Amino acid sequence: MLLTCAAQAQDTAARERLARILGEDATPLVAEAPPGNTIPERLFIDVGLSARQALFHVNNPDSTSTRLWQTQAKLYGHLSYAGAHEAYLRLNFDYRDYGEGDVLSDAQGDGQLATPILDEAWYRFDLSAARRLEGAPAPDVNVRLTVGRQRAIVGSGLVFDDELDAVAADLSTSSFSLSLLAGLTPKSSTVDFDGSRPDFDTSTRRRFFSAQARWSAHPAFQPYAFLLTQIDDNDTRRAVLDVGGAAVPTDFRYDSTYLGLGASGALDERWVWSVE
Repeated sequence: MLLTCAAQAQDTAARERLARILGEDATPLVAEAPPGNTIPERLFIDVGLSARQALFHVNNPDSTSTRLWQTQAKLYGHLSYAGAHEAYLRLNFDYRDYGEGDVLSDAQGDGQLATPILDEAWYRFDLSAARRLEGAPAPDVNVRLTVGRQRAIVGSGLVFDDELDAVAADLSTSSFSLSLLAGLTPKSSTVDFDGSRPDFDTSTRRRFFSAQARWSAHPAFQPYAFLLTQIDDNDTRRAVLDVGGAAVPTDFRYDSTYLGLGASGALDERWVWSVE
């Protein structure tokens, strides 16, 4: 049981950014087994559970107080067959109990489990690892395909870093990689960036398409470029807002396209850098 605060979330984000610069995979490391091993020797199973208890109490300037009692638990399971076939599942249990009158929106959920409960659920196939299991030589171009609810990161994560129901394909050689992504925001589990849109915290539907190319022949300098397109599929695209007593018709449809350039590398065994 831990008493937590907002600073822990900031520390977690900083560690994740550093892991991306270092090129580390967010999923557990799975060693590829050589051909001839038995099935139990090729099978990797990792399960885990974390729990956290938090109490937030804020005294407001008007002599009132705001309180939240929150219980969180995460359960995950990771299964890999010699790196050729992988499956990952993570469940998020988030129970929130607010003080009287402190609930700001229906999506926060008072005295009930908040959504989404299903954080991640995906299957991954790695062509190179599958060929190695068969005793065949590795292909010139490796293909890694991931399908399901997964964490999608474009570039360094500045433009996009969130969970999507998506299909992701990574094609790579010894010195070049191309990553393709097509995904949707999980149904009724994504809070939109514009809080003035009706149902912004209970109904957000957006489509995302991205392509990213990276040259990785030298560890000291690895440039990359990406293109990300986002299409707004929200039902509520027009509404009339009350702004200072005046009725203001507002169009909430927001489509966007981002083009990014960046690079990362290692100066020596102790120093890494990244720019975008």
